[in-house]
Formats: sequence, C-alpha cells, structure tokens
Amino acid sequence: MRARGDLVVLSEPFSVPYYLGEASVSDRFGDPGPGPSAEEWAQVVRDVTEATERGPVFVKDMAYHVAPCLEPELVGNFRNTFIVRHPGHSLRSLRRFFPDFSREEAGFEQQYRLMRLVAEASHEDLVVIDGDDLRRTPEAIIEDYCRRVELPFVPASLSWEPGLLADWQRWEEWHGDVATSSGIRPPPDEREPERPDGVDTDLYASCLEYYERMLELGRGRRPA
Repeated sequence: MRARGDLVVLSEPFSVPYYLGEASVSDRFGDPGPGPSAEEWAQVVRDVTEATERGPVFVKDMAYHVAPCLEPELVGNFRNTFIVRHPGHSLRSLRRFFPDFSREEAGFEQQYRLMRLVAEASHEDLVVIDGDDLRRTPEAIIEDYCRRVELPFVPASLSWEPGLLADWQRWEEWHGDVATSSGIRPPPDEREPERPDGVDTDLYASCLEYYERMLELGRGRRPA
C-alpha cells in the first residue's frame, strides 16, 4: 500500500500507547502503570484524523493494540479491512520474538471481536484477506481488494525497493524479512500448518477456532 505512492501510510500507531505509553496495557517493556489512559489512545485517533488532511490514509495495526479504545463510533469513521493468518503460521512467527506471548498478544480473539463490531456497526460487507492467499496470488488478491475498497489498482505497487523504513525502526526486529524484500513472496511451505512446538494446545485450539470464525465472517456469514 505504501508503494502505491498515493496514500498516507501509518504503521501500527496504536502500539505506542499499548506497549510504551505512560499507562501502557502490557508490562512487556516495563511497568504498565495503574491502567490504560483513554487520552493516549484518543491522541492517536486525533493524529490519524489529522493525517487525512494530507490525503487518503491507510493504517495498519493489530486488533489487540486498538482494543482499549474500540467503540462503534471509532470503527464507523474508517473503512475497516482485515488480513488473517492461520495460527500455525502466525504463532510460530510470534514465538520467535515473544516466546512468552500472552493470549491477548496471540491476537485472534481480539481480531474476531473487532470484526464482529465492524459487522454490527456497518452495513458494508466485511473485507477479509487470508494471508496465504495473498502470498500465492498477490496480483489477483490486491486487484480485488482495491476494487472492494474503491481504490484504483496500481500494478507497479507489487514491487518496491528493499530497505528499512523510518516508521519500522521502533519494531525493527519484526521487519527484517520485509526490509530485504522487493515484492510479496510465495509461501515457503505449502504443507498443512500445525501447532508450533511450545504453543499450548488449548491456546492453539482457541486461536484456530477464532481463525475459522473470521473466515466465515469474510464469506459474508454475519454473526448471529
């Protein structure tokens, strides 16, 4: 989306109050304080809103980062789209950097709750992309995505110059692969994903259930 050249792109702005704010939710990087500060999340929302004065804005973030400030009014101000990954893949990646990750950091329940909120607050169809499908056929998936969100499809955006961008530096270790890439790479392994070693069986089963529910929502089956 950044390689298109016509969007203001913000990468994980809500991670700052979640992990690094004065009253952060997570104690992963220090004392989380007495509780989340609504003002810190509100400032991120204001920053995003102000960015729209420079042009159309694309925000990429994790659902659990945004959870402390989720309200129907908030999601109603955005065109909400979702990318999902099988937990056999995403939890393996997560364990590389957060071997003691929490259930919340696994992210599946929070993403499902956000999708339900969007489905209930909007009459628009949910736009849901499976990460493996994107990697297998990036041009077809992105062209369809652009059509659904009413953006012109820019074929040239499927390739870019490698390099670590400035707003990735806060979480540099997570961006090693993409910083060396020049396009969307196919999946390295097409075998059926399995529970990664070291991941709790019950946690994996819960994530897999939420993943399958999200795919159902993406197929247009709204929650009861």
